[in-house]
Amino acid sequence: RLESVKRGLSTKNLFVTSDIGKNQYITMLKTEPPNASINTFNGTLVLPPIKAGGESIEIPLSTENMLLRGAVLRNTRWAIGIACYTGDDSKLVMNSFETPSKFSQLDKIVNALVLTILLVAGIIIAFLATFNQVDTNKYFDELWYIGLNKNSTELWPYLPTDKFTEPPKWTQGGPNWLQIYLTFITQMSAIIPLSLYVSIEMIVVVMRMLINSDINMYDPFTDTPAIARSTTVSDLGQVKYIFSDKTGTLTQNVMKFKRCSVDGKVFGSPIKKTKDKVESEAPTKYSELRQLLLGNSSKL
Repeated sequence: RLESVKRGLSTKNLFVTSDIGKNQYITMLKTEPPNASINTFNGTLVLPPIKAGGESIEIPLSTENMLLRGAVLRNTRWAIGIACYTGDDSKLVMNSFETPSKFSQLDKIVNALVLTILLVAGIIIAFLATFNQVDTNKYFDELWYIGLNKNSTELWPYLPTDKFTEPPKWTQGGPNWLQIYLTFITQMSAIIPLSLYVSIEMIVVVMRMLINSDINMYDPFTDTPAIARSTTVSDLGQVKYIFSDKTGTLTQNVMKFKRCSVDGKVFGSPIKKTKDKVESEAPTKYSELRQLLLGNSSKL
């Protein structure tokens, strides 16, 4: 069947051979390789010929013929389609990305501090384990009081031999380096500030409660208090600049006529700028400008 499809592609007669040996025309969708561009699409829909033995019909496809996942049909009841990209090849998946984690400056400092403490603790424990093993091997014969002895038949020293006639079960080899290292990790685990994270989270909770109950952040006209939805409240005191493009919300988009010059003649009163506000020295009704706009320029 694959050979017949390839032969059909070369002659523009797309067909396959059925199990009974009869050629059957098929429809095929040819598209560009999967990509993340949602504004471009190139493809071709190959339809069977109208008459037997004729050439297949090729219909070019573009973005006007494509519906992305999540699209909503309007002004039409139904649409016939075929899935061209599925799974990881869909444009939605290719345009998706992992949401970055948001850490405050305090969290970053604490994380770096804890990692530094872990690194320093690991180095110190490695030195302690090495020195411990060196001293154990050096003074091994003198460590009988902890059960270490290379001679398994030797009796306990400083004890009467008439009562203690059998030797104890001596340990003829000391612990290895890894065992000593793990032992020191258990002993020095107190230097790792695990409770620091708990303390910081409690401080953040208290700060959010203070923001929610701050009377200076309460709007009596809309009866709206401040709500701290983010946990990065520890960075509020470090904000230096605020960039915003909501100029229409923060200010009023009002265009007022000030002054203009038409053919050398100035219209409008002079503007006097003060520290508090801008006001005119001699407010007028701009009658000359009104006459100019109405076309009565004889009095000008």
